This record gives sequence, C-alpha cells and structure tokens, in this order.
Amino acid sequence: MCRQPRDGLAPDLTALPEVELVDGAGPATVRVPDVLVVPTSIVDDRARARPEDVVAVVEVLSTGSRRIDRVAKLAEYAEVGIAHYVILDLDGPTTEFVLGGASYRLVAEHHGPAALAFGPTITQ
Repeated sequence: MCRQPRDGLAPDLTALPEVELVDGAGPATVRVPDVLVVPTSIVDDRARARPEDVVAVVEVLSTGSRRIDRVAKLAEYAEVGIAHYVILDLDGPTTEFVLGGASYRLVAEHHGPAALAFGPTITQ
C-alpha cells in the first residue's frame, strides 16, 4: 500500500505530482519530485515551479532513487531553501526533515499514520 499525504493539507496549499522544480541560480538544475506542495494561489497550467514557491517536497523511494533522494536531493533542496522535505519509504519509515539554517534537521521517522509538520497526515 502506498503512503500519501491525505488529510489536513491547508486549503491554501495544493499538492502537485511530478512538476519540474527549476533552480535558476547558476547553471539551471531541474528536478521532478514525486510531489510538490505549493500555495494554491500560484497554481496554473505551467509545468514548472521555482524553489521560492515550494512549501514542501515529497519523494517516494525506489530501488534506483534511494541514494539520490537521501543524499543529493536532501542537500539540493536545503540549498534552495525548501522548508520541508519528506521521504516516503514504502518498505520502511517515512522520514521528515525541516530546514534549519542552511541544512535540514531530522524531525521524525514515522511508522504508520502520522501528521506531518506542514499539515497533512500520511496514511497507509
């Protein structure tokens, strides 16, 4: 079963699947997270988001993405200032990070249903 953010997302926030996240500082870096949480007010028909518009990123681990999601993206998303980063491991805990200064700090490892710091509840 898939864990997903379901209940509790504030009405002024929207979860968008597979939208390009573009960091235009220096050579542009493009990532396509599994889910971006953004203010509803910026949602339109564009397929890209800027880091300053993103409240949270949610990544679902797969065999081929474990190192990228846990190391590379953790550093990249912190560097561009995304406040919340959640890693959903379908075979383990959901790991939640909150930006503290220039890096993320681990907030919790959730086993089963749990409320995330930015509002929604992860259920199985």
